[in-house]
Amino acid sequence: MFLTVHIPTYPINQLVESITYYSNYSVEHFAERLLPDGHADFIVNLTEAPKHTFDNTTLKVNDTFKKGWLSGARKKLLSIDAGGQNDSMMIVRLKFGAAYNIFKIPQEELTDKVYEADLILGSPFEDLRTKILEAHFVETKIQIMEDFIFARCVGVIDLPPVVTFAFHQLVHSPSNTSIKLLADQSGYSHKHFISLFKKHAGMSPKEFLKVMRFQRVIREIETYGSIDWTRLALDCGYYDQAHFIKEFKNFSGFSPEQYLSQKGDFLNYIPVR
Repeated sequence: MFLTVHIPTYPINQLVESITYYSNYSVEHFAERLLPDGHADFIVNLTEAPKHTFDNTTLKVNDTFKKGWLSGARKKLLSIDAGGQNDSMMIVRLKFGAAYNIFKIPQEELTDKVYEADLILGSPFEDLRTKILEAHFVETKIQIMEDFIFARCVGVIDLPPVVTFAFHQLVHSPSNTSIKLLADQSGYSHKHFISLFKKHAGMSPKEFLKVMRFQRVIREIETYGSIDWTRLALDCGYYDQAHFIKEFKNFSGFSPEQYLSQKGDFLNYIPVR
């Protein structure tokens, strides 16, 4: 297996958190549960094997995707194809709110949905995929993707400052951020602030806050081997243990204890064994 994770520099780093490329990747499990984290992802399938999404409960195939797809910002669990044998992909992890600038679609239309890339992008996606496949060096493949993203933005790189500030507060201080205060500080009416945020984030500030709070829990679990669930729930902004367990199950499909025994090697991916 070959794997590289590229962290872009300016100006692409205003839109893209990372570009992951891997080849000859093989796993034994057939599916993975992808936990919601508020990000949108743009994926190019570099093999001819189609990939699937599955029903979270029955694991029956929901949809099939061939050459690439756009996965909108997620506030729900998504069950995906694990890749099988000798898989190869390029995964662009977009920064919060960036998908709107790249794909020109209000993000609430993409939330918790997965679309074939060529349905969104048309023939330019076919050209992109062909160029990536034909490039001999990984660095060239990644540069092709960066050039594609930059061209899509036609100079519109930055998010509205109000949205950028809201993202920063909700991501870094999810346990003590007030949505009402953010709206008041924005200078807009509460209704307009919510609408602007949803346009870029794909969900309301309240929904995004819940996802960020859940993600803080996931990171804490990864960091510390021994977990004091009561302390963790209170530190992350939950009212009580019952509130914490309910939201954790809604986002992951497991209780916190079950998650500990099921989680995989990669953050936010749970292998279906």
